[in-house]
Amino acid sequence: MTYQQDLEDLVRHEAEIAAHESFKYAFLDDGETALLGCVYSDPPEKAAADSEICWWIVDDRLGTGLQDALDPLVPRWIADAWPFERPRYIGRDLSWPDWLALPDVTDPVLMPAGVPWRHRVAGSIEVSKPSFRRGSASGTGHARRVHRSSASG
Repeated sequence: MTYQQDLEDLVRHEAEIAAHESFKYAFLDDGETALLGCVYSDPPEKAAADSEICWWIVDDRLGTGLQDALDPLVPRWIADAWPFERPRYIGRDLSWPDWLALPDVTDPVLMPAGVPWRHRVAGSIEVSKPSFRRGSASGTGHARRVHRSSASG
């Protein structure tokens, strides 16, 4: 991804967050000086789910306790703190190629139950955040809601 593509992506994410159409959380180190990864919760683009969730960590944390902790932690956090009935974990419970092969949602604003996605999650904006503490199997750091992108200053 080029710098310009990344900047455009941040601007798009900022607009989605402001409209409560999408939710992004950053995994930061304890001093909140380094980005360790992100988790994304988005309205479904593909049929048979009410949210599409994915996450990543920076390359130097691959194969560490952080990666090992996030794989079970993120789904547990989503189940405990969000109102989704059928979350889809892209890249985890199905591969990206399998996700691409699924049929598209005919109305991307509506969930399968017919309730607008942004209204369904509006009451969950202040969800509890997963945290990581020094000395845990997950390593150090914690998650924080992304309120605005660095593109806005």
